[in-house]
Amino acid sequence: MKKGLKVFGVMALLVVVAGSWWNYQYPSGSWRYKITVEVETPEGIKTGSAIREVIYQSTPHILPEAHRSRVQVKGEAVVIELGEGKYLFALMDTNGPYRIVSELFPYNWETQRDYIAYYKSLTGEKKTLDQKLYPTFVTFKDINDQMSVTPVDRHDLSQAFGTGVKLKNITVEMTDEPVTWQIDELLPWLQSLKSNLDGSYVTTGSSLANTLHVGYFKRGQ
Repeated sequence: MKKGLKVFGVMALLVVVAGSWWNYQYPSGSWRYKITVEVETPEGIKTGSAIREVIYQSTPHILPEAHRSRVQVKGEAVVIELGEGKYLFALMDTNGPYRIVSELFPYNWETQRDYIAYYKSLTGEKKTLDQKLYPTFVTFKDINDQMSVTPVDRHDLSQAFGTGVKLKNITVEMTDEPVTWQIDELLPWLQSLKSNLDGSYVTTGSSLANTLHVGYFKRGQ
């Protein structure tokens, strides 16, 4: 009995040591940011925002061409209500949600631990998003019909929303507030969607509904 407990204790210690070594060699961490979109309208400024989380995980560098980290983003698209049942969506493009922070707040790091510590220390820092990092914008002719998704030209919002409506700016602020999950309330059909908006699993580019999938609207929930 005592021998068995001793063996168990040694094994438990080895697991703890191995875990500590792994965490030291391959550190991980996360940071959050609030992205806010401002739109000028005849009725005044309309805004929408979302809080997202970047999760960074170091990984073993086994092959020369292999990435040394894995990055995930949790969060949702920004929704701006423009009145009369019209909404503008600033989507989560493929790499955009991660690049936003790394390009707005560049850092010449030496170790991955330094990299993680730097971005975790930026809470409260705020910058205006460069236009080259602007997301894709869309709207829905019928908010209850995903097939009615329509592209929106960020240079000419008036074409989709009427005279006097134009994009003012987009800001990004590092924060420790919780990730927001509000888009399901507006688009309840997202909850059951596991594919492209048109229901297909193969992207042919035949339509915007075929090109966009649920990941453009929310990830990691």
